[in-house]
Amino acid sequence: MLTQEPVAPNKIVILHPEFLSSTSPLLPMDYEEFVRGCHLGVFPSYYEPWGYTPAECTVMGIPSVTTNLSGFGCFMQEHVADPAAYGIYIVDRRFRSPDESCNQLTQFLYAFCQQSRRQRITEGFRYPRPSSVPPSPSVSQHNSPHQSDEEVNDDERYDEEEEAERDRQNIKSPFSFTAMPWRKKKQHGEYRN
Repeated sequence: MLTQEPVAPNKIVILHPEFLSSTSPLLPMDYEEFVRGCHLGVFPSYYEPWGYTPAECTVMGIPSVTTNLSGFGCFMQEHVADPAAYGIYIVDRRFRSPDESCNQLTQFLYAFCQQSRRQRITEGFRYPRPSSVPPSPSVSQHNSPHQSDEEVNDDERYDEEEEAERDRQNIKSPFSFTAMPWRKKKQHGEYRN
């Protein structure tokens, strides 16, 4: 029996086949709000050219399940030593039978449900930094039409702290709407109905 008590072992799974919008009467929230409210994103598609949804989950701190037939899953499997350590579970649908893939997906989901709250949160916010993922061969330093060979310095390494400090210095204060009136003011000569 499906109950929604705090001690109930079952959870809600939502299939919402339309774009999320804060103006939707069924689920009035934006996509980012929805994703951040989830514990796990499950995208075991047979084929996705790239598959942005698991990548978006990863960036927002939500672990995800994808396959090695999606571009993101294939890329992570090739370039990250242990994607599961970063909360990216990759179901092998390329070299396993459908039954084996289904069993692997079941094992991932069961293992995730066995984690403590702290483990789930920690796992979700550990995602590969750009410096830990080698550049794609298609993004070669010589492919840039605006960069000469003299500008390329192989000895120069990416410093994450230096980059973070530059970002902190470039942060501008947010635009404020405090001077905006909450209601449209009546123009001279307008009457209230």
